[in-house]
Amino acid sequence: MKTNKIPTRIILSGLAGAGKSSVGKALAKHLGYNFRVASHYAREEAKRRGISIQELQVQLDKEPEFDRELDARLVHWGRSEDRWIMDYRLGCSMLSEAASIYLTVEETEAARRVGADSRPGEFKGDESAEDVLASIRDRNENMRKCFLKLYDIDFADESLYDHVVTTDGKDIDQVVCEILMILSNCTTSMNA
Repeated sequence: MKTNKIPTRIILSGLAGAGKSSVGKALAKHLGYNFRVASHYAREEAKRRGISIQELQVQLDKEPEFDRELDARLVHWGRSEDRWIMDYRLGCSMLSEAASIYLTVEETEAARRVGADSRPGEFKGDESAEDVLASIRDRNENMRKCFLKLYDIDFADESLYDHVVTTDGKDIDQVVCEILMILSNCTTSMNA
């Protein structure tokens, strides 16, 4: 597959369960790029504090310096490196030189994905589908409010992005191929 037109810096954003990490890992592997997950640092902090990622979000509302420090680290890395894909909700604004893609997903599909592939410290495993859906709605809304308060940026505003890709009803390879076609006008198979 020709990749000479593919940008060397790509931001993936979207609400919880849209597939940012899964798609990002697969896309990075396909292109031979580095992959970075912005929330990795927040998850490490939640683990250090012995709380869930949702509880951390509530605490960080009172500690905006943590988010600012995290964003400064991510921006520094993004500007000093090349050939990367980053799962970073604010990346379209913080690293505007990168191609930005917003992944969308229907809420019930997001809840199914998040519930099925829960990360450590996210859920206990006995939550109902309704509990998972309520939790990710809260998480998405808390993130939106936090970023609006800190930066006056609504990361869920699709007009901020170069491209929008719907992930409903598609497997990871289909989403990756769609992104590659968007970014390079590729018409060949990923396996070519």
